[in-house]
Amino acid sequence: MPGKPARLDVTPATIKLKAGTRAIFQGSVFNAQDLSLSLPIQWQVEGDIGSIGADGTFTALQAGEGAVVATSGDATASVPVVVEHGDLVDILFDLENKVLTAGSDITLTAKGVDAFGNSFDITAQWFLTTSIGAINQQESLFKPLTTGTGEIIAKVGNLIKGIEIEIVPAKLSRLEMSPQTIRMLAGETVEFQVSGYDRFGNDVEVQPEFSISDDIGDLSESGQLIVRKAGNAIVTAKFD
Repeated sequence: MPGKPARLDVTPATIKLKAGTRAIFQGSVFNAQDLSLSLPIQWQVEGDIGSIGADGTFTALQAGEGAVVATSGDATASVPVVVEHGDLVDILFDLENKVLTAGSDITLTAKGVDAFGNSFDITAQWFLTTSIGAINQQESLFKPLTTGTGEIIAKVGNLIKGIEIEIVPAKLSRLEMSPQTIRMLAGETVEFQVSGYDRFGNDVEVQPEFSISDDIGDLSESGQLIVRKAGNAIVTAKFD
């Protein structure tokens, strides 16, 4: 009598492969006297790394570490398996906020993704589709400067992926009012216009408060002055 299974040898004894590839495992069953037995072998996978068929064909799917386990009667064998990510098929940007403030420093990072959803580190080249800022390639650092919209482009090999962003102005840096000087006659009207800018020259929306140094006329909240009498005055616009 051949006896019961006592040992199960599996080849390969260890393996590393990429997601999406296959490997065929083969097993040999032996009894206590080290005689070969022609018995069926059951295959299974430990760890969420892939699947295996009844013939021992393993398909790698998810990156990670696991094992292929062979069983025949009371004999078992376990083979360590390492699955690495597959080829790059997509780029995922690590940019939570797509609305960026002029003058801020944004570190550009992204992950690569294979066809099976495995993510992994990549080193990308970075570009802009419009002149909205500057990129330091060595540090992967983006400094937005000019308000508007555009795309940040990541390039890895032949794969290119973009993400649309919007640049908004920084804090108000200065106000400009026009006209800056004016000579008027009693009864005439002028509308003072005020523009706000950040330190990069981007327009900043303002709703200033107007005041006048001397009572030469009526100054409205919107900046319209109606001169009532002769004199000199300074009109001031303020915005906090």
